[in-house]
Amino acid sequence: MKKIIKLIVIVAMVFSNLAFYAQTVLVVTPGIGTLNTAISTYGGTRIYQLKAGEFYQLTQTVENVGYHLQIIGEIPVGNVKPATLQTNELGGQPFSKMFDAKGDVTIKNVYLVNADFNGSIALNLMTINAANAIVTIDKCVMDPVSSNLGIASEQPNVSIFFTNNLAMNHGHELSPNDGHFFGSSAALNTLYVENNTFVAMGTTMHDGGIVNKKDGLVKWNHNTWIMQKSQIDWNAYEDTYIFTNNLMYDFQTQPWSQGWEPMPGADLTAPKPGLIYAAPLAGEVLPSNRQQYIEYNAHTRNPGFYSLLNTLNVVNAADRVAPLIFMPLVWGPGYNETNPDIKLRSRETIAFANKNDFPKWNYGNEYNDVDPQFEDRKIYQHSDNFVLWTDPATRLHAMGKDPLSVPPVTEWAKWHWDEDGDPGNNVAWPVFNGKYTNPQLLTGSIESLPLGDLNWFPAQKAIWLANKSAIEAHIASGNINKITMTLGVKGFDSLEKFGFSFANPIKDRLKISANKEINELRIYNLLGQEVIRESIKSLNSSVDFSNLKTGVYIMKVSIDNSEGTYKIVKE
Repeated sequence: MKKIIKLIVIVAMVFSNLAFYAQTVLVVTPGIGTLNTAISTYGGTRIYQLKAGEFYQLTQTVENVGYHLQIIGEIPVGNVKPATLQTNELGGQPFSKMFDAKGDVTIKNVYLVNADFNGSIALNLMTINAANAIVTIDKCVMDPVSSNLGIASEQPNVSIFFTNNLAMNHGHELSPNDGHFFGSSAALNTLYVENNTFVAMGTTMHDGGIVNKKDGLVKWNHNTWIMQKSQIDWNAYEDTYIFTNNLMYDFQTQPWSQGWEPMPGADLTAPKPGLIYAAPLAGEVLPSNRQQYIEYNAHTRNPGFYSLLNTLNVVNAADRVAPLIFMPLVWGPGYNETNPDIKLRSRETIAFANKNDFPKWNYGNEYNDVDPQFEDRKIYQHSDNFVLWTDPATRLHAMGKDPLSVPPVTEWAKWHWDEDGDPGNNVAWPVFNGKYTNPQLLTGSIESLPLGDLNWFPAQKAIWLANKSAIEAHIASGNINKITMTLGVKGFDSLEKFGFSFANPIKDRLKISANKEINELRIYNLLGQEVIRESIKSLNSSVDFSNLKTGVYIMKVSIDNSEGTYKIVKE
């Protein structure tokens, strides 16, 4: 149990000279209910700053009506946790959600713990109940996310920007039929998901609902998934769909029969389903102007899942029922319209091959069954547990077996990532390591950078940031060839206001100066390995490079709440 000191709400209002903070910043005192009190007092007239390394707990669901709510945690330095914000309970149950967004919302640099002190995980993280709302979640850790819905939009024309986050433990371990990370019952304007890591996820990443709607832009770029039950999308259609540079390990591990039997409403004549929903729209004028771009992705499952599938299909064959399948992103050319069995034809296979009707649809450059070689071997231990869990879960839910024929749920293997053994009392930090070492995947993206979340590879991310506009234009044009990038790297949040400067190229020492202390300086080689880390108190100083080889390095600098990334050349 965390030790909580009940405090009277004391807020210190400070004016920031950062361009990002164009309005008054209110520093919220850590404690129980302090953030709720501050928001109810000041509404949208303040930016609410939470202190890195400190603990905050809600006393009610956070709600904003008609104004932009901004909750910004201090940038943690070194191995310090971000500010922790935890849900609470009412009547012995956690709040049904942490956030009820009835206006724009921005949350950055916060560790969201959506479980109470008793370890009960809340149903939802956020619902969006304002048409045209813009929700931005950036550089946050969510652990656990929720047992049901992560971020659910219930109004039209909403835009969601989900970037640079670590999301862990979504859905639950009782059934394969739960947990939708993004939900949208009305058409979205934008769903932009980039440079995130998702660990132990539920049934779908985007539940578009069984409704007649079409989203605007849906983009999944440079994300890492480790252990996920079922689908990417469920009945989601869009003008522009980009799914690229993603790394999936143990994604769609719950086997289903092709027609979803014995699920209610099973359609035995349905086309062979894949993980990408890219169906032509009803009444769509052809040739289509919509873009569907699924390129440069890796999809690997623990081999134990395929052994399990064979075992389960022996049972199904004896019972004379349809075999179970795992799905690729898109089925191969053997499943096009020439297949004599109509049930083995895939509409996505047919559409992506039809350049006359769908000239802007591209699928390919995929890596299958390539082990990323994760540094953290616990990933493989959890994966093995996931295989064990999937056996009784599939027999019970996908095969319709008698519950008495499988062990009780309390005896199933545990695969959620909870190193503390209590989702409501998280003390371990850092909570996850997503680095991997497979050389093929480390250069597998369209930019010849690592596939998946680039936040695990800071030097490579700096190169990506410096070339981001060119990369996006390359993809938007439908180009499926790898892009050639320049190595030039510059600051993405200018440090010039602090008088920051340095000499370049260098020989043995890097000379730097600034008019304010540097919180942290890190040097990386081009493999993404950190080779130097320093906190510099002197305004004029130097960093020793004498032990480093000749070559190019990437320097990341943090001063106050600004960061810069620069290329250093050692001669």
